[in-house]
Amino acid sequence: MNDTNNPPNKMARVVKLITKLGPDINLIARMTGTYKETLRYWYRGKIIATGMAVQAVPNEVALGFKRVAARVRVAEMFLPHIRQTFFAMNDLSYVAAFELTVPDEHYVIHATVPERFIDDYKSFILKLKEMGIFESVEFYDFDWFRRIPMRADHYDFDAARWDYDWQNPVEIEKEEMEAEPVVDSKFEKTDLLLLKELQLDADRPLTKINRAILAKNNVKVNYKTLQWHYRHHLVEGGLINGYSIRWMGTRYNAVTEKVEHRQH
Repeated sequence: MNDTNNPPNKMARVVKLITKLGPDINLIARMTGTYKETLRYWYRGKIIATGMAVQAVPNEVALGFKRVAARVRVAEMFLPHIRQTFFAMNDLSYVAAFELTVPDEHYVIHATVPERFIDDYKSFILKLKEMGIFESVEFYDFDWFRRIPMRADHYDFDAARWDYDWQNPVEIEKEEMEAEPVVDSKFEKTDLLLLKELQLDADRPLTKINRAILAKNNVKVNYKTLQWHYRHHLVEGGLINGYSIRWMGTRYNAVTEKVEHRQH
């Protein structure tokens, strides 16, 4: 990066702070000694405008969930419709993400399941196999799950591309390997509705999130009540395990309610 006012190490520090604190521009500006107007310009122009998304990462352990992965081979006749099937499973049956492996072309379905319903969830997946949708199924259970943070030190935010020396691999930092501790947190329906919206798109003020909760769930929450839940339950109560920056450009558009992609 050639912009002397935006050195790469400072931009990388900003990104790392966002993954811990969320897009709180005023707070991060004070912590980095940067003018908030400058920082807001960097954030909008080099992160949001390039197709990246900032999403809250729920503390699945504190919420009583466990991560279950299923490695499946999809029957050929169902392949043209499998993405729509997985999106429906996201709405109806705990699926959080899916990915295609190469070269064996299996799908890995990640589900965030309440611990008491894990057996029921597995039975459901096996039922899909009996119906012929899946040809094979393998389950993998995890005690905890964490998203590895974006390696901002190796990303050129001006060119919007990675600048990585493959001859000098980067070691995984110790903090990236440690499991999050179990947190005995209290939460209510309001917390879950708020957390759901922050997980979709944290780059929105609480006023817009409040309107989204009303529109999608027909639940009216007083704005000050929503602020209180965010501050005391989600932040202080440990229901958020930081934030993820989706640098690949796969993001959820809260206005159109569709997933968007960009070429990179």
